[in-house]
Amino acid sequence: MNPKAKRLIIHALLLVVCFFAGQFYRHITSGHHYELHEEKRHDFELGGIHWQYATDSIGLPFLDPGTTKIIFDDRVLYEAKRGFQESAPYARNIETLGNQIRWDDGDYRYQLDISKLPKEVKHTAALPEPPNE
Repeated sequence: MNPKAKRLIIHALLLVVCFFAGQFYRHITSGHHYELHEEKRHDFELGGIHWQYATDSIGLPFLDPGTTKIIFDDRVLYEAKRGFQESAPYARNIETLGNQIRWDDGDYRYQLDISKLPKEVKHTAALPEPPNE
């Protein structure tokens, strides 16, 4: 094999290796990483309440303590990311009674009443007020 062909093959392999190394670096520094560690479902009068503990980060999730979420009907009611080596905020002690949900996060106690709107209510987007000139 002549030296020119050998050099061309080495450059092509180096180009491919550098491309994949760059993609890997981009992924670990700015990619979205999500891993669900634990999930619990609580019965509720209007549907289900889901409690989730997950790692959700942009970039490499190195020493990420995790995030807790309380979700109702695809709506996130509560989301808090713990501090590094801290025990709070961490949603726990979830209680449901009728249309009320109660929980604490180690710092505060929360209570939320949820009620369904009547069907005749029309959902319209609010238009912003025009500026006064």
